[in-house]
Amino acid sequence: AGAAAAQAVTGGFPTPPYTVLAYATWSTTHLITLKTTTGFTDTFGTPAPGGGGTLRYVVLGSLSGPVATSLNIVNNALLLLGDETITSLGQDVPRARLMNALYVPTLDEVLRMHNWNFAQVRVKMSALICKPAWEFSYQFALPCSPMCLLVLETDMNADDAWRIEFGRSCATATSTSADCYRVLVTDGCLSNILYIGRIDDVQMWDPLFVDAFTYELAFRAAYPLTRNATLAEVFKKEKDERWRLAKSRDGQEGKLLRTIRTTALTSVR
Repeated sequence: AGAAAAQAVTGGFPTPPYTVLAYATWSTTHLITLKTTTGFTDTFGTPAPGGGGTLRYVVLGSLSGPVATSLNIVNNALLLLGDETITSLGQDVPRARLMNALYVPTLDEVLRMHNWNFAQVRVKMSALICKPAWEFSYQFALPCSPMCLLVLETDMNADDAWRIEFGRSCATATSTSADCYRVLVTDGCLSNILYIGRIDDVQMWDPLFVDAFTYELAFRAAYPLTRNATLAEVFKKEKDERWRLAKSRDGQEGKLLRTIRTTALTSVR
């Protein structure tokens, strides 16, 4: 309303404390008070102009209860942006198409950026029948269930060289997806590896990872969905802090019982 000094906002909100980001079409400061699960009050430093104005609010907090599926995470991210939820990642609306495009690449990226305890997988390895074309003597197909994103540790000798490469079946000169592999090549004796896998079951994720990943999606979708660079910057700061906390706590869990034989890390192409 024109010349209004405050605005009462009602609806469904998280249990306090939560953060409210307020934006107005006129120049003013905002004082957010009286936060409850049903609303809050925004008091303006400068009253609304006589002709009225538009207000936009973004609530930062957990909005939809326990996370059980990837869709819940995506919808939480959309709610953080003040957008509507979707019924599936395949829904034919712009916000669903964007989130569908962002989800897996973003998950792979953030899983690779830290040695998350919940994503570490131990497997036994068997050499492929066909050998590398030159230099190395053996090649081992990297696991695909769950997909290997980063090799952390092997049981080879510390001075054994190894690399991650694209491997091809030696049965034919040309290859198809059926006879191509992501492989570890080496001259060493390899039996086991520890790796970061694409763990896509969100119920297996650490709660702090869930929170940080939700804010990461919100950050990446913020500008494409809102065209608001200021809002995107706010979410960048929020997600960076949440990743810092999640990685710090994850690193405190567990105790190293033996010396790691191979300390080199490698990118999986």
